[in-house]
Amino acid sequence: MQGDITAIKQCIVRNPDRINNPNNCGNTILHFASVKGNTNIVLMLLKAGASVTSTDQDGNTPLHWAALNNQHEVVALLLCHGADTNILNRNGCSPLHEAILKNNIKVVEKVLNTTDVHNVQINQQDSNSRTPLYMACEDGYHNLVELLLKSNVDVNMADKHGRTPLHVACRGGYTDTVQMLLQFKANVNMVDEYGKTPVHMACSEGYSATVLVLLQFKPDINVVDNCHNTPLHMACHRGHHNIVEVLLQSKADVNVEDRYGRKPLHMACFSGHSGTVKVLLKFTADVNMTNKYGNTPLHLACYGKHIGTVEVLLKSTADVNVGNSKGNTPLHVACGSGGHADTVKMLLQHKPDVNMKNRFNDTPLHLAVLQ
Repeated sequence: MQGDITAIKQCIVRNPDRINNPNNCGNTILHFASVKGNTNIVLMLLKAGASVTSTDQDGNTPLHWAALNNQHEVVALLLCHGADTNILNRNGCSPLHEAILKNNIKVVEKVLNTTDVHNVQINQQDSNSRTPLYMACEDGYHNLVELLLKSNVDVNMADKHGRTPLHVACRGGYTDTVQMLLQFKANVNMVDEYGKTPVHMACSEGYSATVLVLLQFKPDINVVDNCHNTPLHMACHRGHHNIVEVLLQSKADVNVEDRYGRKPLHMACFSGHSGTVKVLLKFTADVNMTNKYGNTPLHLACYGKHIGTVEVLLKSTADVNVGNSKGNTPLHVACGSGGHADTVKMLLQHKPDVNMKNRFNDTPLHLAVLQ
């Protein structure tokens, strides 16, 4: 459609009953005009009886298309002629959802400014139970978030997985948005279906600035998810040592266990995050504590062949002779599991019992020979 208003008008005069006829994809003339943004043509079509509620094969009305393509003047025209802001397409999206997905702020302003007249359901959820606010937070569209919050949206409405706008803003590290949500009474302790709070999200992803903002609002930093992981576990697993230090300064439990008996130090050692290990030890983490399989942090560092972490643990008087549930000492582990000569050499400097046998009567030498 090139916008030849005279030619279009003549076609309508000759075939007035076809103004709402769709093409094979279900699009009417008004759909096309709404995409292009020619307000003169849109107005002419509306006066000639074009339907503002007709939907294409994907369930999109002309208002959906105008919103998606940032045609804010067309949006205003359609709204003045009774366009329904609450019709959902096949993806469960309203025109407001579509505008937010594209960060079309002028369209959002038009829709929100007509709320009283058109009864916009501002908390309407799409097929994944995402509200407009959720979508704006998920993509970090701070200006849109501000607009929506000032329109009295439900700041804590969750998606089908129980995640709130605050969860996804924390997951994305959108610190300014997080702060604004909290100022508008977002629940800092709300859990998703996996038991994770917004603090879990920020700690897992390593957004230290976001964590600092969250801590200002007094969250429960020792809350456990469905696997009994605290935010500290998450930060240690990923090696975010700056966040680990902040959490510990805020009285996070340094020796808390997850479902498998793993403490934060176990996770940091297994993943080889020596900087994180140093922070944990500074806050009096127990260097010789065992998980449900009897493994100490030193065992786990040896399993992972993380020689830097092994060195840190040995300097902190880790026990080189403790056996796990199979009777394997750290030296057994270093000699087995593919063998790691540098780790073995480092362990030997700390005088382990080289003849200690595991439950199968194997010494470290037996395991080394088998490699």
